[in-house]
Amino acid sequence: MSKSKIIALIIVIALIGGLVAFGFISSCSSLSENDKGARIPIHIASFPESLDPASQQYDEDTAQFFSLIYSGLTRINSKGEVEGVLADKWYGEYSERDGAYKIYFQLKETFWSDGSRVSADDFVFAWKRILSPDFESPYASMLYPIMNAAEVKAGNMTSDDLKIAALDWDLLEIMIDTDCTTVSGDEKNGEFDVNLFAEIVSAPAFSPLKEDVVSRNEETWFNTATDIRTNGPFKVANMEEGVQLVLERNAYFMRSPEKEDDIPLDKKVLPHKLLCYFGNSEEKTVYTMADFMSQYENGDLFYLSNFNKEAASAYSDASKSDVMSTYAFFFNTKNDVLADAEVRVALSAALDRNEIANILGDGSVAATGVVPHSVFYTGVKETFRNKVGNKIATQADTSKISALSGKKGSFTITYLDSKDDESAKLVAEYAADVWSKYGFSVKTKGVDADDYSKALSTAPENADVTYDVIGVNLAMHSTDALSYLAQFSTVCSGGYISIALDSLGYAVHSTGLEDESFDALVKEAIYCGNRAERAAKSVVIEEKLLELCPVAPLYFSTSSYVTSDKLSKVEQLYGGAMDFDRAKLEGYEERNRSEEILSGVIDE
Repeated sequence: MSKSKIIALIIVIALIGGLVAFGFISSCSSLSENDKGARIPIHIASFPESLDPASQQYDEDTAQFFSLIYSGLTRINSKGEVEGVLADKWYGEYSERDGAYKIYFQLKETFWSDGSRVSADDFVFAWKRILSPDFESPYASMLYPIMNAAEVKAGNMTSDDLKIAALDWDLLEIMIDTDCTTVSGDEKNGEFDVNLFAEIVSAPAFSPLKEDVVSRNEETWFNTATDIRTNGPFKVANMEEGVQLVLERNAYFMRSPEKEDDIPLDKKVLPHKLLCYFGNSEEKTVYTMADFMSQYENGDLFYLSNFNKEAASAYSDASKSDVMSTYAFFFNTKNDVLADAEVRVALSAALDRNEIANILGDGSVAATGVVPHSVFYTGVKETFRNKVGNKIATQADTSKISALSGKKGSFTITYLDSKDDESAKLVAEYAADVWSKYGFSVKTKGVDADDYSKALSTAPENADVTYDVIGVNLAMHSTDALSYLAQFSTVCSGGYISIALDSLGYAVHSTGLEDESFDALVKEAIYCGNRAERAAKSVVIEEKLLELCPVAPLYFSTSSYVTSDKLSKVEQLYGGAMDFDRAKLEGYEERNRSEEILSGVIDE
């Protein structure tokens, strides 16, 4: 054979090998005919109250579902690095024509679970929704670096004034507010660290949404399987409140519906379904952690997380990581008994955080500030909490607790009542017992999700639904410290603002906190696009917030899980979310032939 023919043959072989490696030849699929892939029963978290990524989340485990069904522009990978998901690349440049700095995100081609293409317009809609005056979202202020965002949220401008645009289906343009600065001092040049912005929008809250679906079914799209559309590796196939949540692979994730044979589906998403069962509707039973543990031991469950004290004790060698969540008490600062900041600080200091962690016994650790572990200071190698240390007044601060001397009054601790998780109840009862010893009359009250949401809402129709003290999971799922701190500021609360009011402005946080000096600190930091300066400002803000004490941080949540030796290729992302995209279950073919899986619910 001649030298030229040998070279040609090598090139052909290399091309074919490349196509196979990248999944462009359908015959490389590892699935046999009529085999859709594994159906994997898992217990990943409690049943989610809402699958709306932009609304306030009251359970740190909800992020587990978001990471499976939504894909945003970016995410924080297992190494704590910002990486593109839908964003192929991002960059910034100054526009002489507009006199402003702009950030661009170039999108990859992918599709919604209904086969329609995900476009830059879907991000524009989702972010405008967060910044709408009549939509409550604690994440709103994270988007304030966008030109006119704060004024749009305050109702002083319309969404048309928000400087974010889809230049094409795959190109998102963001104009940065000229109040932003990346230099020291008071100079404002409108710049913003591009990678910092990419990190901020990695939070699930900033995932895209389909406007036609959300607008058509505003009250149900986020908790009804037939209404919800997802753009992540999985879609919601079945959803029955408190009973089951079945996730099925999104056939169009990173694949065109017009070219279905080009890329084998199992090369992008190997499992066919993730089966999450929480109870049995026919028997009207709710599974307890003991039930889940039994199912796991019997080989009917292949992934177990969301530990309570019992599970944490049984699986002491489980994989464990910090998550971006702080459980805290919110104080109603307008309440007569709780109006004095010194009293609030004293009530907070009287609580033994270590004792709370011991009572829970689920791996949670005593809080040492508002900002939890895993949140960045300057990056994953220097987290905020490790840098700043403990900032909470404790029982050792007798001068702080002395403010309770001679104080009397009655109030109620409200908490979200859960059938399968008693942690909120246990914490409320502990606090009530401690505070009662100081002469207060304290009651506890568990409420359902609807009443709980209303109590925390700033919407006018919920004005008469208030709380004295309420347990809240600050599950912001963000590596930016300001996301946890800024929401208590009047200018950054993200609360509901009625455009029918004669005088428009910012909404007060549900705690009722109003402090001009705190607001000024937050506003300055929100517009700081320099990572180091932003972090330093956040330290001062946390100190001020703990001094005002509308919030008493109690414990930081952790994520623990165990996997069956039959399940592999499951990866944990930074912050505790799990990646099941390529999970493999040994011997699933035989299991798939069974009509009844785990709970007696037939999986078609």
